[in-house]
Amino acid sequence: MKKLIAVILALVMVLAVFTACSSGGSNDSPAPSSAAPEASSEPPVSTEPVAPPASSSKPANTIHTGSGVGFYSDDADWFGRPAYKFAYVCYGWTFLNELFGSAFTDWGKRVNFEFTTYDAQMDMNNFFAACESYAGMGYEGIFIDPDPVVARRVIEYCDELGLCYMPVLNPLVDNDTRVYLGPAVNLDSYYMGEIQTQWFFDNYKNYWPDVNLEDIGFLYLFTASNENFRVSMEGSRDVYQKNAPELLSKCFLEGDMMGYDLNAQAGLEYCSTVITSHSEFKYWFITSCLEDIGQGGARAAEDLNIESNVIVLTNGVNWLIQDWDNGYEGCWVGGVHFGTAIWAEPMACGLIALVEGRATYETLWGTEFVEEGQSFPCYPTPTKIVLKDTYKAYLQELDDYLA
Repeated sequence: MKKLIAVILALVMVLAVFTACSSGGSNDSPAPSSAAPEASSEPPVSTEPVAPPASSSKPANTIHTGSGVGFYSDDADWFGRPAYKFAYVCYGWTFLNELFGSAFTDWGKRVNFEFTTYDAQMDMNNFFAACESYAGMGYEGIFIDPDPVVARRVIEYCDELGLCYMPVLNPLVDNDTRVYLGPAVNLDSYYMGEIQTQWFFDNYKNYWPDVNLEDIGFLYLFTASNENFRVSMEGSRDVYQKNAPELLSKCFLEGDMMGYDLNAQAGLEYCSTVITSHSEFKYWFITSCLEDIGQGGARAAEDLNIESNVIVLTNGVNWLIQDWDNGYEGCWVGGVHFGTAIWAEPMACGLIALVEGRATYETLWGTEFVEEGQSFPCYPTPTKIVLKDTYKAYLQELDDYLA
C-alpha cells in the first residue's frame, strides 16, 4: 500500500490541487485498458445501461453554482439525445484515478454518457495513440490526465482530433508562465492552508485549555518543489502571522519534505526527527498539504508516546474516515474533505456543455472563475473540515445531494 501511495503522489506533484480523497466506498468503474485501443473496434464501455431521468425538473438543491453552464442544474435535456461516448485517458493509473473513474461512471448514469478508461502505462506515445483511436471511433470527448510537461501539445492534439477535453487531476498550465492552458476544476491551494491554520487557532483551547500558544510547535508539512504545495504553506503561514505575529518566527515551522517520498512512512520519519530536535515545544499541531504525510505525523506521535500532546489535521480524509469507521480515537482529529463524486460534477457536465456548444473553454462555469491574468476558468471544488463527530452528517449531506 505504501508503494501505491507513493505512485499516486509522484503523479500529482504538479497538482494545483492536492492529492485528494473521497468518502471511500467501492469502485465500480471499468478497469482501465493498458493496450492502445484499435480504431477498427469498439473499446470497452460501462456495461450498465444509462438510467432514465427520475424527473425532468432541475435538482432541488445544488452544491455547485456559477453564472455560466457546466453544472447538473443546467437547463439541459440530458436524456433527450443518444448517450455521448467519453473516455478517461491517463498517463498512469492510480488509486485516485480509480476514484474518479468510479465518479465519472456514476455521473454517466445521471447525465447520459457511456464511459471507458485507458491507462497509458506512463508512456505519452500510448496516450496520444489512445486519443487518436477514440477520436476515430467517434468519441465526442475525453477526460485527460497527461504528463503535465507536454500539456500544451496535448491540448493542440485534442483540437486537431476534434475532441473536447477536460483535465482531471492536473490543470493544464504553461511550464514557464504558470498560465492556464484550459479550464480546470480545482482546489484553492492558498485557501487550504488558510482554513487548516484558522481551525487550529479557533480550536486548540478545546483540546489543551491550559496550554499557552508559545508552547505549541506548529509544523506544516509540504514540499517546496511543488508550487501549489508551497502556496498552501504560504496560506497557512499568513494566517498564523495574522493571529500570532510575535510567535511566527519561533513557533511556525516550514516542514519542507524535499527528498522524501511524501507517503505515510516518510511523514513518520520526518516528524519524528523534527519533534525530537525541538525540545522547546511540549505540544505539537501538525498539518499537511497531503493526507498521507499527515498520517505519518500521527504515527510519529504514537511511536514517541506523545499522542495526548499532538493534534493532526490533514488535507484529505480518505484513510482517516476508514480509520474512524474502525473505531480510531487517536490524535489525528480531522481534515479537509473533498469528495471525488462532487468534484466530478462540473467536469462531467462541463464536458457535455463543451460538446454541445453551450459553452467555450473560456466561458465554462462562468467568467467570475477566470482569475486575473488568466484566460480560462478555474472552478473551486467545495471543501469542508470534518471531525469524527461531524463526518457522517457531512457524508450524508453529500449522498443526499447525489441521490
